[in-house]
Order: sequence, then C-alpha cells, then structure tokens
Amino acid sequence: MNNIRRNHPTIIIDGIITTTFRSLIPLLLLLFGKLGSKGFLNQPGIRISIVMCIVLLIMIYEAAKWYKKVFSIGNSAIFVKEGVFFVKQREVPFSKIQTINLSQNIKNRIFKTSTLKVDTGNASIGSAAEVILVLRIKDAEILKESIVSPSDTAANIRHLQESPLPIPASLYKVTKKDLVLIGLTSNGIFAGIAFLGSLYALLDDLFESLFSKIIDSLSSFVSFISWESMPLSSILFLSVMLFILYLLFSLSLSLIGGFIKYYGFTAKREGDTLIINYGLLENKKYILQIKKIKAVYIKQNPLRQLFGLKAFYVESVGYGNEKGESSLLYPILHNSKEKEILSSLLPEFSYKENEVIRVPKRSLPRFITSSSLLPLILIIFVSLILDYGFLGFFILPFFVLMGCLEYRNSAICWNSTLLCIKHKGFFKTTSLIMVNGVQSVSESSNYFHRKKNLFNYSVSIQSNIFGKMIKIKNLDNGLKQELLEIV
Repeated sequence: MNNIRRNHPTIIIDGIITTTFRSLIPLLLLLFGKLGSKGFLNQPGIRISIVMCIVLLIMIYEAAKWYKKVFSIGNSAIFVKEGVFFVKQREVPFSKIQTINLSQNIKNRIFKTSTLKVDTGNASIGSAAEVILVLRIKDAEILKESIVSPSDTAANIRHLQESPLPIPASLYKVTKKDLVLIGLTSNGIFAGIAFLGSLYALLDDLFESLFSKIIDSLSSFVSFISWESMPLSSILFLSVMLFILYLLFSLSLSLIGGFIKYYGFTAKREGDTLIINYGLLENKKYILQIKKIKAVYIKQNPLRQLFGLKAFYVESVGYGNEKGESSLLYPILHNSKEKEILSSLLPEFSYKENEVIRVPKRSLPRFITSSSLLPLILIIFVSLILDYGFLGFFILPFFVLMGCLEYRNSAICWNSTLLCIKHKGFFKTTSLIMVNGVQSVSESSNYFHRKKNLFNYSVSIQSNIFGKMIKIKNLDNGLKQELLEIV
C-alpha cells in the first residue's frame, strides 16, 4: 500500500482503558479474592505483581495493535491492513460507501482528534463493513474530502497539513426554540420510566439496602393512609398530582436530553452529498451520498400532529444502525416548511400534494374493525372473568379513534421515479420512496376486502435490517395493476 498511515496514537490509551475496564472484575478477584488457604498466590506482593504484568501485557498488545493497523487511500478505494496475530486486509471501494461519519466526543476534543467512520452497510460481513479511523481534525476532514471527491485524492494526500476547506454559508439550522419544541413534543412521558429503570438497574446492587429502606418507608406511608375512608375526590386529586409531578419530571428529562443531543443541528446540501451535523457532548457529522438514499420518512406523533410539527428521517444503508443513533434528516419543522426543506435538501423526493389519492370512504369500517375488533374480544373476555372487567369498555373508543385516524391519514401517489405512501394513525408517517430502491411489491386481500373491492399494498426496500416493509391498507382495486407494475 502506498502512502501508508496509522491512527492517532491516542487510540492506544483508549484501547488500554477499554480492555482494562472489561477485565476489571477478574483483576479485582485476582487482587482481593480468596485463592486457597495456602500458597504463594496469597501473598499481596505476588498478586500485585501478577496484576501489573497483566496490565503491562494489555499495554503492549494495544500498542502492537495500533502499530499493525495501517491504511492508505487509493484513487478508487480505501485499503486497510490490521491484526497482531491474524492479519486481515480489506479493500473498501468508494462506490460501495453508503455513509461517512465524522464525530468528536469529549476525549476527541481534549486531544484535538476526530473519529472517521466509513460504512458500506454490508451487514453480512459484520464489522468488516466498516472502517473506523481516529485522526487529527485537519487530517480527518481532508481524508473525508478525498473519499467524497476521489478525483482530488492525490492532491489531498500530499497536502494533509494545509488549511481545511471553506465552510458554505447556506444551511438549515435548528434554533433554541426548536430545541424546546423537540423536548416538549417528543415521547417525553416515557422518559421518566426509562430514566428510573436504567437508574435502578445501575444502582440496584450498590445501594440495595438504601432502596430497601426507601421502599419500606413508602410501604409504611401507603399502609398508614386509610384509603377506604378517603373520599373518592381526594384519591383522584392525589393521583392527578402524582401524575403531574411525574409528567414534569419526564418533560424536564426530555428537554435536557433533546438539548444535549440536537444542539447545533445543521443540515445542508453540497452537490451530490447531504451533510448533517449535531451534538453538544458528542458532535457528529454525517456525509450521505444522495444516490444512496432510498427513502425519506416524515413522522408525526399525536402531539406533533396537533401542533402541525414534523420530524424528517432518511433511509440510507449504514446510517442509523448504531446504538443510540437515528437516521435523522431534520428533527422538527412546521408543516408549512415541508416543501421548502425537501426542495432545498432533497428535491429528488419532492411530490405534489394535489396528486395524492386517498383511500375510498367505503374503507372506513375496515379501518375501525381492524383496530378495535381484537381489543373488543379481549375486553369481553376480561369482563366475564373479572368483577370490574367491564371498565375496559371505556378504552374502546381509543381504538375506534385510532382506526379513524389511520383512515384519515392513508393516501398514495406515484410517478416514474417516486412513490409516496401516507399511512399509520397515531404515529402518522409519510414514506417517500425512490422507485429504483424498491426491491419488491405485493398485494393481499381477504374475503371482506374483496366484498368492498379493496386491497392492501406492501413495498419492500433495502435498509439496515436487510429489508423494510411499508404497508398501506384498503386501497381501491382500480389502483392494483398500476401499483404492482412499479418495480
């Protein structure tokens, strides 16, 4: 390989810390555990010496791993060679690259480095589908440009120490008001449950006695209250107050989490690439090739439907496949700005609202039946075996409403390059799919569909989970033939 280079040396420190932490329990057992009543291993000096030797071996191994991992950039591919005991070589053609990710966590900022990740989205070969490099900020930026613009590779490699490329001025940026809206309209009611659950799992073993005392105190308090003599209005008031406190706690967590995650969010289009940048504690920068984007999803939860707000996501293999990562295009935007952002960032996915074909009115009973029939059967069953099971009938209107919303939201339109499917009820989604990204289409219908001249339509596209199905229910039979010929 020509122009051989290595990761930044700080990766050695990171590897030593990570490997030592993973080996912490065995090392602590070796240092403080009982290893028999007699023998030289029980001598403190011997134990400390063994642990120090193990840590030294970890340090030598991580240094050797850093030294053995080398890479170079060719005219059309990245070449990587790594491995201490088993050497592995890999060639990643630029044409196969789906996503380029530049990120900076706190450690990167301290040492003025960036982590560059190149993802081909080839899940069948596991980690071999990715190249992860830790480089100086300037080097990582120019290396990224070498991959995005391969014709300039030789010049870029020769001038890695020169000034970085200028940043374009035009971009879409999330404001502080938007950050507040993200926190207030996300699924924040579940944030408290997730936080308390993770906190309990983390501290359960360390503070078991403390939790026991708190639980005992709460049990005594609950037992002390005379619930039978308390007026129903007081019980309802207490329940409402507890719910309000929990809701405020959850919304606070959601606001803080949204601010940290999406702080400084920007999205811009540069030629044939889309650049997305965000994050306060860990800054992430994604470079997506437009031709690799298979679909755009516009999503609205119930709150965002109420206030006319939307979140935009993209389907690009390799983007959004890490833990805690989402395939985000833009986190929040008002309905009136949808056409603007699509025409500016992804004009390939623009569609005309007046060409949308909605499901026929005769399909409404089918939507209501499919959403409420099973809950109705369960409620009847529960009411027969439990004294207060009949209370379940009070939640039945919720399922009827869900069917009505899905009917109202369901629609479809298409042309020679783009397929638009509007679907789902409470979590309304508009799926904009490139026709050349469709792997297969299918239709299905049962006896009741055929009686009403209706059918269900499904589209399969390539995604991070090997194939994603997008389905719309109860379309008119007159659309069937043309929709099945899209592929």
